[in-house]
Amino acid sequence: MEEKKEHFEEWAVIDLFGHQKIAGRVSEQQIGGASFIRVDVPAAGESKPFTKLFGPAAIYSITITDEITAKAAAGCCRPLPMDQFSIRDMIKSAELLPESHEGVTVCFPRTDQHDDFSDYGDC
Repeated sequence: MEEKKEHFEEWAVIDLFGHQKIAGRVSEQQIGGASFIRVDVPAAGESKPFTKLFGPAAIYSITITDEITAKAAAGCCRPLPMDQFSIRDMIKSAELLPESHEGVTVCFPRTDQHDDFSDYGDC
């Protein structure tokens, strides 16, 4: 008898170690033979959708829910995507900038704000 492998894909709220939460469409993704939990976080307000992958050890619990609840939770407990925090610090280091970066616009959040990275000024 052939065993069928179930493909997990559900709307959920995930509690991560470190007292963080993330919500969205959750599935499993294999990379290099390792299994990761994939969270496709939907757009919320002016925030664009993004995807994050987590190792199973980073997850404390997964609460399966309906789409409306997961989308509401995604708007409330929204982690910052890569382009809003790490890239800023990497680009600030002159050694990481290419010799010629013609046509590239680099925007840094205003430091006079509450450092929530929501205001990129005049970029």
